[in-house]
Amino acid sequence: MSDEFNVANRSFRPGDDHIWTSLEKPDGVNGALELYSHNMTSTKCDDDGTCYFFIKTVDEVNVIHVYNMYTHPPSFQDVNFWYRGAMVQSWNKFCYQGGMLE
Repeated sequence: MSDEFNVANRSFRPGDDHIWTSLEKPDGVNGALELYSHNMTSTKCDDDGTCYFFIKTVDEVNVIHVYNMYTHPPSFQDVNFWYRGAMVQSWNKFCYQGGMLE
């Protein structure tokens, strides 16, 4: 199996790609600063035919209303995320064990 990312304007939204899936969620680990969005990743091809996968980032404040079960009592709160980017995964679509992945 190989993915050369050689098709322009691929969508990685759930169900659109056979290997990769983008996530739409705040990063909630260790006081993270970013929000992941579907529209921040795709593929692009240059005029010479060179194609590549990319992730965009945007510096902007996003306020998300989240449930915090660790407050006493548990409640909803607003959390600031300071930039937006992307995350893709291949959970249950692509497995890799050992060797080299380029």
